[in-house]
Order: sequence, then structure tokens, then C-alpha cells
Amino acid sequence: MKIAVIIATRNRKSELCKALLSLNRQTFLPVEVIIVDSSDELITFDADMFSKLSIKLFRSISSLVVQRNTGLKQVSVTTDVIVFLDDDVELENDYLEKLVQVFSDRSAVGAQGFITNAMPQSCWFRSKRNGYVDKCARNFQAVDPGGNKDLMWLSGCNMAYRYETIKNLCFDEYFTAYGLGEDLEFSWRVAKLGRLLFVPEARLIHFESSVARPDNKRIGRMYFMNKWHIVRKHKDYFSTWCYLLMIGIKVFCLFVSGIFLNKTRDIDLLFGHLSGINQIIFQSVLKQKVV
Repeated sequence: MKIAVIIATRNRKSELCKALLSLNRQTFLPVEVIIVDSSDELITFDADMFSKLSIKLFRSISSLVVQRNTGLKQVSVTTDVIVFLDDDVELENDYLEKLVQVFSDRSAVGAQGFITNAMPQSCWFRSKRNGYVDKCARNFQAVDPGGNKDLMWLSGCNMAYRYETIKNLCFDEYFTAYGLGEDLEFSWRVAKLGRLLFVPEARLIHFESSVARPDNKRIGRMYFMNKWHIVRKHKDYFSTWCYLLMIGIKVFCLFVSGIFLNKTRDIDLLFGHLSGINQIIFQSVLKQKVV
């Protein structure tokens, strides 16, 4: 089975090298590693460090989804499985070997490994299901190795897809620059074509580098805007009113935490959410006037 790895990167040379070193140690090697770089200065490295890898480097504008789409266009048509990795991950030596095994099941169209340092997401109504997505578009990480193996979405830091399934698909370029939610939206479409599986034996660490990461206010704004886009795009499952209720509760909690407990991060997230809400309202009013 032939595997192609696609890595989108921006200004993270040291993190990227660590990811590539872990790929170079794999017991099952990819046929090619496609790096799509949007760094301020083109990333260069000593190819001898990764002598077992066939690396192809491409330039792109700074946009996670554009970079991934660029990588998709470069994949060989003889590829069986495409693995998308973040540039700040480190794989255990048998990660690819374990991950690729699930694709012997023809019903499997996608898979992800176990992020060993992932923490369960706190929420008011905690889901115990791995990879669960609720009607409010809240998506929960697969964090329990003994839990559910069939997922509703795949995490963007390590997600694998059968090439035949996604060769005519692309990431939604509504999710500009950093992304945030693009993995949920893409895997949601793929899930309609087959099973998404959790492979706890395929283990990795996601360091979540602070380099080239948006500030909390921008993350708050992107969270509201991007999830709103997903809810409106996939109305067959997601509930607009459920999403708005969830956002209302979240805004209230951020207000209490930020104002009364003086948590700067929550204040920034609050203003980010309010900025996103204001833009959605403005766009709706403008659209009505045009009509």
C-alpha cells in the first residue's frame, strides 16, 4: 500500500524537522512527503537528515486549506492513502504501519491515530464518545483508547484518507489563513462516503506550537464565524438554534470569567466571539438590502 504524506507549514522550521525525523524512523515508509510552505522565508534543511524520505517542497500563500489543496494536487495517482500531518507532531516509529492497516477494510475511508497528550475537552455537557460531533457543531477529540472506534470527524493534526475517496474533493477555502474547523468540515463530507476509524495503536504527540498561531481574540472570532459556516452549510444535521444557544451560554460564561475573575484570555475570547457575531449580523443585513 502506497502512502503519501502532506504537511502544510509556516515559520516552523525546528518543529517541521522534528516531524520529518519521526517520519524518517517509520517502520513503514511513505512513498513521498509533500511539504507546502508559506513561511516568510523559504524553509531549507539538510536532506541527508531524512535520507529515507522522498521529499517534495512547494510554495504557497499563507492559508492552511490552500496549502492542503496544493498538496492534494501534487499527489501521485498511484497513491492508496493520503496522510495529512501538522508540522508540530512527532510520530511513534510504527505510527504509519498501524494506521495503514485499517484500510484493508474496504468500508474504511478515513482514519486517525491516538494523540497521547490530548486532554478531554471540558464542556457543560461532556460527551464520553470518541470523535463525537453534536448538533451545535462542537467536536470532541478521540481521547479514550478503549472507547468508540467509529468517529464522526478526524483531527487535522493527523488524518488519513483513502485516495480514491477524496481525489475529487478539496478543503473548503472559506477557512482562510489558520483554518480552525476545516478538518471537521472536510471529514464530515468524507464520512458520508464510508467509515472514519480511530486507531489507538497509531500513537503520536501534538505539541501545538505557539509559532504562527493567532491570538485569543482572533481565535474567538474565527471559532464563531467558522462554526457558523459549518452549521449553515450542513443543515441536514446541525441545528442553527442549538448553535446560537450554545454560543449564548459560552459568551455569558466568558463574560463572568473574564470580568469577575479577571481572566485576560477569556476576555479576549469574549471580544472575539462578539466581533464574529457582529460581522454575521452585518453581513445578513447587507444581504437583505441587496436582495
